[in-house]
Amino acid sequence: MTAELWVWIFIALAIVLVGLWPVLARNRRPQADETWTVETARTRMAELEDQLDLPDLPEKSRSKAERSLLLAGAALAKGGRKAPVKAGQWAEAGLTALRTSSP
Repeated sequence: MTAELWVWIFIALAIVLVGLWPVLARNRRPQADETWTVETARTRMAELEDQLDLPDLPEKSRSKAERSLLLAGAALAKGGRKAPVKAGQWAEAGLTALRTSSP
C-alpha cells in the first residue's frame, strides 16, 4: 500500500508540473526593451514628421521615411507589449534614412 501511494503522489506531482510548465517558462523569458515607451515612440515619430516637412529632400529618402512613419504608426496602433518598441524602431529607421541622405 505504501509503494502504491508513492506512485500516485509521484504521478500527481508530474501532472501538476506539466500543467504549470508554460506559466513557469513564461516568467523566465526576457521582457521587452523598457527603453521604448509609448511617449518615446511618439516623440520619435513627431521628429520624423518634422524632418519630413523640410524642403529639398531626395525623393528616395523621403519615400523611405514616409514608409517608416506609416509602419511606425501601424505598429503603435496595433497595440500590445512590443508595440512601442516596434514603432520606435520604425521611426528610428526613417530618421536614419533621412540623415544618410542629408548633404
